[in-house]
Amino acid sequence: MDEQPPPRDPEPSPAPPAADAPPPPPVPPAAPPAVPAAQPTTTSNGMAVAALVLGIVAIVMSWTVWLGVLLGVLAVIFGILGIAKANNDGAPNKGMAVAGLVTGIVGIVFSVLIVLVFVRLADDSDGILDDIGSRVEFCLDNPNDPDC
Repeated sequence: MDEQPPPRDPEPSPAPPAADAPPPPPVPPAAPPAVPAAQPTTTSNGMAVAALVLGIVAIVMSWTVWLGVLLGVLAVIFGILGIAKANNDGAPNKGMAVAGLVTGIVGIVFSVLIVLVFVRLADDSDGILDDIGSRVEFCLDNPNDPDC
C-alpha cells in the first residue's frame, strides 16, 4: 500500500476579531473623476497701454512742440479706442485708457502753450526783449552798478 501524505489543511481562516478590538477603519470613498481646469479668458486692452505710454511721452516731449502734439493726438485716439473696447468687450484697464486720454490731452495743451509763449516772445512789438537785452548788456558792462 502506498502511503499518501496527510491531506493539507485548506487556507487557515482568519481568527475572529476579539470582542474588545476596535473595528477596522472605513474604506475611503473613491476620488471623483478629475475635471479639467477652465481656461482663463485672456482679454487684454493693448489700446489702453498704448494710450498711457504715448500720453506720458507726449507730456515729456511737449517742449519739442510737434512731437508732443503728434504723440498727444495718438494717445487721445488710442485712449478713445481703449475705452470703447473696455465698454463693449469687457476688456480690462479702462482706467488706464482714461489716463492715456487725459495725458494725451495734457501733452497737446503743453505743446500749444509752449508755441504761444514763443510766439509772444517773438512778437516783440512792445519792446520787452529789447528792454531785457539792453538791461543785460548794461549789467555786463557795469558789473559794480547797484541796479544790476
